[in-house]
Amino acid sequence: MRINEAMERNADNAGWAIFATMLGMLTAPHWLTQFSISIFTLVVGLVVTHFVKRELNRRWPHKKRENGE
Repeated sequence: MRINEAMERNADNAGWAIFATMLGMLTAPHWLTQFSISIFTLVVGLVVTHFVKRELNRRWPHKKRENGE
């Protein structure tokens, strides 16, 4: 029960953070909006890449080469 409550609280906090970020992007000057969106895109890309790489390494692990690398 405690895990579900913690997850709900974190999901609520993430929702508010996304809402505040989007509101800030819509009301900010144009250059700041472009900068914020580019940073947001970079972070999302890094997170997605991390989890995709982790899943691929789990399914198809790197094979060690014969020379010990």
